[in-house]
Amino acid sequence: MFSLFFLLHICSLLRAEFQLVI
Repeated sequence: MFSLFFLLHICSLLRAEFQLVI
């Protein structure tokens, strides 16, 4: 369960970085 939350957080962070780059 904790792993899933951590993965979701990383995904969100990655998405934010991609948006920033683009």
